[in-house]
Order: sequence, then structure tokens, then C-alpha cells
Amino acid sequence: MRACVVHSQDVDSVDAVAELIAGATVALGASLPRLAMLFAGIDHDFAIVLEQINAQWPGIALIGCTTDGEMSSHILFAEDSLALVLLSGDDFHAVSGVARSVSTDVAGSIRGSANDAVQRLAGRGGGDRPGNGGAPRLCITMPDGLTVSGSAALDALRAELGDAVPIFGGTAGDQWRFKGTRQFHGTEVLQDSVPFLLFDEGVVFSCGVDTGWRPIGREGRVTDVDGHVVRAIDGRPATEFYREFLGNVDITYLAEYPIAVTADDGRGYYLRAPGRTDEATGCIHFLGDVPDGARVHITTTNRDQILAATRTSFQHALDDFPKDSGGGGKPALALCISCAGRKQILGSRTQEEARIVNELLGGVPAAGFYGYGEIARLAKDGISHYHNETFTTLLLGGRVGDA
Repeated sequence: MRACVVHSQDVDSVDAVAELIAGATVALGASLPRLAMLFAGIDHDFAIVLEQINAQWPGIALIGCTTDGEMSSHILFAEDSLALVLLSGDDFHAVSGVARSVSTDVAGSIRGSANDAVQRLAGRGGGDRPGNGGAPRLCITMPDGLTVSGSAALDALRAELGDAVPIFGGTAGDQWRFKGTRQFHGTEVLQDSVPFLLFDEGVVFSCGVDTGWRPIGREGRVTDVDGHVVRAIDGRPATEFYREFLGNVDITYLAEYPIAVTADDGRGYYLRAPGRTDEATGCIHFLGDVPDGARVHITTTNRDQILAATRTSFQHALDDFPKDSGGGGKPALALCISCAGRKQILGSRTQEEARIVNELLGGVPAAGFYGYGEIARLAKDGISHYHNETFTTLLLGGRVGDA
């Protein structure tokens, strides 16, 4: 596997995509890219960008999304930019897929698209670059998290692919406007969709996850919940659980104090960031579903701890990357997805996340984005979870060699 990352800050979409293509052509040389991932600022002309990429590499399997900021090993961090990842090589097989109109039937739409992609990966269907009989080994996805719950989209993918297939990704962003994100599949500009890539056994990878938030106080148990709306913890209004530990804080803004939800298997926790609160009822609307009966803690952090977690996430992925990979133990690509909530808190220090990644890279190309939720495993052999306020790392390579 060989990866190429190009990044343009040109605000003119025509000029920006021309810059991407020119840079990629030089970097790739004679290699023909097979897969692409595009991360874009919300104000670009996406149709033009996708058409030009497809004109340069006809039929390339591409997914992507709009973001709350783009990062790469070239520019570090930018907004209103375009970052493009291209993967080439004959040591792996992969196909793209997309579920449309997911808000009407998330499970049904994902079931159909995932089954179709699995068939194509196995070489039993048409479409983009059918595989060689392999089973799914890894899924990368970038759902629309505004029209459908990111947790529900992940659950539907897990139901079709099985818990043995790690799912990595993040929900699209729109620069904190919360008006409408976009997803990309091939030359299509979509909303209310879940685009994804499926890789076969020719790929090797490792993941890292950390937040920087640490639990405080006693454990509570969620006793009344409807999806992402928590009504009661320990039989009392959810807002009272917060007041017990935080005192007279402004209960209308709790984003800096997400709850840590203990995973079902007890191996770690994932965060749920509070969104809207309702003083009259004591309900808290979180930015992700919370299981009934979940064990939870309030968490707290500071900027230094957030950035320390960025380093820990990436280092864990480095430590776990297979040493017998085709790249001699060196990954071909680092894909990093961070939370828009982290960006809000880090402020002028946001660029330090990408700088930390660059420090640890050792020449490996990297790209990623800030989104409204992150998807990754908590443990190497665990199941994939939907996260908030988390920095996630995926290191990717080929099993048998570079090409």
C-alpha cells in the first residue's frame, strides 16, 4: 500500500482541486490510486471538486465529508480547505458503498448498502474494483450525524458487518453551524447518507483512542432515557446529577463536562457531550445515544490534558501497529479524526493536535478532520463505539508490501 496526502487552502474550488491533482500527480508518479478520501470546508463547490477528481482518475472509489476543520501532515490544521487522501497498491482490495435517506430507515438502508458492498468485495457483484473473494476486515465511514444518530448508524453497520470487523470514522461537520453537512460518494454530493469503505484481509491497521477527560465524583446509573435524551440518573432529574458535583454552574452550558459511559464489557469508557438542557424537566440532550442502565461519571479536563491525550492516542496506535506489515512495520497512512468540541475548547491551540501527530509520524503521510462525533474501538479486540470529545487514530498499511 502507498498513500498520498495533498492539501490546499485555496478558497476557489477550481484552483484548489487543480492544486490537489497537480500535487498528487507528482507524488504518485506511475502509481494509479484506487481509493480516495476527501475532507472539505463547507463552503466549497463540491460538485466541481468531485468531477475534477473523477476526471483525473476515472471511476475511483471515493468517500468523504464536510468538516469543522481539516488536518494533514502538510498544512497541519486549516479551515475552508480541501484535504485529499489517495491510496494505491495491489496488496489489498477495497470497495465503497453508501446508504441513502438513512433518517427514514437507518437499519434498512444500511443493511442493503452494506450487503451489496460485501458481495462486491468478495467478487460476486459489479461496481468499483470488485475484490478477490475476501471478507471485510475494516470499515471506514463518515456519516451525516445531524439527520440521524451517529450511534444508530454505527449500530446498523455493526449489525451487518459483525463485531469482529472494526469500524473507524467520524460524523461530518459544517463549521459549527449545525444547519446541514454533506457527504461524498464517487461524484455524488449527498445529505442524510452514510458513505463507507470496506477493506479485505490485505490491509493491516491499528487504532488509538483517548480523550483527556477524566471521571470525577461517584458513579451514577441512568434510570430514564430515550435515545440521546437522559431524563433521570439515580432516579433524579439528570440536571441534579450535574449540580451535585459542579454546584451552581450555568446548567445551560455543560459541553466542557461530558459524561463518561462505562462500556458494556467494563473495558474503558466513551464520552457523551451534553448539548441542550431543559431546566423545567431536568432532561439533558446528549450528542449521542446513552444506553438505559448505563453507569456514568461526570468528567473534567483542561487544554494540556486534551493535548496529552492526542499524543497518547497516536502513540497507542503506533505501539499496536503490526511489525510484520508489508511496510516493514511502518504504516502507509495515518488517519486522525478529532472532535469539533475539542477544537472549541482548544481554541488557538487547536493546531497543536496536528503538530503532535507530525512529531510522531516519522515521515508517514497523515490526514484527518474535526467532526461532530468519532467512531473507533476502545480496545484492540473490543467492539466499535461512537464517541464525543475524543481523538481517534487509525494507522493503515498493506499486508504484503508497498506498491
